[in-house]
Formats: sequence, C-alpha cells, structure tokens
Amino acid sequence: MHSELPPGTPFHVFLNGPSGDLDPEGPYFVGWISFFGMAGASGHDASYDVTDQVQRLTEQGLLPDGPLTVSIVPSIPQPETRAPKPSFESVSLTSI
Repeated sequence: MHSELPPGTPFHVFLNGPSGDLDPEGPYFVGWISFFGMAGASGHDASYDVTDQVQRLTEQGLLPDGPLTVSIVPSIPQPETRAPKPSFESVSLTSI
C-alpha cells in the first residue's frame, strides 16, 4: 500500500456483492486499513481471511457468479479536492 495522505484516514474494505453495498454494518464488510504513519511510505501489507464470510455469503445467495471484487473506500467522506488516492500494488483474496 502507498498513500500520500497524512495519517488519520482509515479505509473500509468490502467484498462487493451484486448490490454494491458499502455499509460497514452490512454482510460485505471485511475490515479496515489504517494508513497511520504511512504518508509517503509504501510496503505495508494487510490480509484478511474471508473463508467463512465467502461461505456465508454464498449460502445466502449474496455473491454474484464470477470473480469477486474488492472495494477500498475512506471511512470518512472526503471533499473531492482532498479525495484520498491510496494505491495498492496488488490485492488478493484466498478462501480455503
């Protein structure tokens, strides 16, 4: 991960289902990433075990057919002029 933002903007991580539900209280919420101490830095890793969540969402018919998408959005809405622009070298999901 890499961010030019000053610390203090946590990001929510979601498995995006067909509804595009980005509610942190909803079934697609995975967790959050904090860039605390990351301004101008890179090389931080975050990982989440989504095995149970994928199974639960699949059983409930809440996941679309095909590949999953990951959404990473600021937890606090930002003005467009200050919109966070973190970058990620890669995102991978593993379900066992």
